[in-house]
Amino acid sequence: MRVALITDHASPVAAPEDAYPADPGAGLGALATALAGLGAQVTMYAGVPVPAGRGGPGGTARPRRSKLCPGAVLEPLSIQAAEPDSGAAGDRDVTALRIRELASQLAARWQDSPPDVVHAHSWAAGVAAQASGRGLNLPQVQTFYSLAVQDGPRAGARRARLELALARSARAVLV
Repeated sequence: MRVALITDHASPVAAPEDAYPADPGAGLGALATALAGLGAQVTMYAGVPVPAGRGGPGGTARPRRSKLCPGAVLEPLSIQAAEPDSGAAGDRDVTALRIRELASQLAARWQDSPPDVVHAHSWAAGVAAQASGRGLNLPQVQTFYSLAVQDGPRAGARRARLELALARSARAVLV
């Protein structure tokens, strides 16, 4: 079974105790290793923020693929780095750009060899996974580390609607 783990977090292989609560997706390396130990072929796709001109679309440097263990690899995907003090509207724009960048890169990788199952870790990764897997009928597991209703008014109604749609369309939901 080919499993795609997707995160928009920059440090998915850090030890969970080192990252909590700043990066709740940090324990994915352990998940990838455990799944590979059960015989799955795991590719962890991780969004890595890259400053403009340094490896994002049109940039020169690109993060490199690395082997986590036999049966599991980390495939970094370049996404736009957030600009400091962008404000709420700017945060939404950067998030939308990151989702589009993730979806575009995932769709290109899955065109010839789609995974058997996708496990998205965050609402943004879930939206990117669904967009990139359109027409492929990929079963998706969705993990939410927080919900818009918990994060308050700044998270916004749009995110809450997206989370609801992701939860309804996923084969399984983890929180």
